[in-house]
Amino acid sequence: MRFQFLTVLGLLTAIASPAAAEDIRFPATFKPALMIHTPKGWTSEIQKSLLSDNLIIQSDDSTMVLVFSLVPTLGSVDKIAAKVLQQTPLSKAPGKFAGLNATVYRGKATNPEGLKLNQKLFIAPIDPQEGYSCTLITSLDDNDPRLAPANAVIVGLKLLPK
Repeated sequence: MRFQFLTVLGLLTAIASPAAAEDIRFPATFKPALMIHTPKGWTSEIQKSLLSDNLIIQSDDSTMVLVFSLVPTLGSVDKIAAKVLQQTPLSKAPGKFAGLNATVYRGKATNPEGLKLNQKLFIAPIDPQEGYSCTLITSLDDNDPRLAPANAVIVGLKLLPK
């Protein structure tokens, strides 16, 4: 998982192709699902893993990546946050995610090329065993106005009914 998050910026630049703005249902067959509206020019791809699929959405200029997953909560969102971020989170705060109560964590990482990355992780339980996670990975600072499209994707998430 660490390899996915630390190298996703470099890998997706080579893999992804431009696409029009679109609405994506994720996961395709799970209920409740997320409806995600991507900006024009952003790319998306499903990455298969052993436990679940990840939806990876990348900005048209490759400065921002969003990774959506359905994750086990392990009885504690703090435990899954540490696993996803591959570190003890730097901070934790309450938040909202697709209308659900969520916890927002912050982390830092460095990719193999030495680029310092900021991680903002949302975890929103949907039942006692599972939750949705969304990780924003970027080298941009939190207050950078160029983050507006990624923040709009997160704010605009909709939870489709069961």
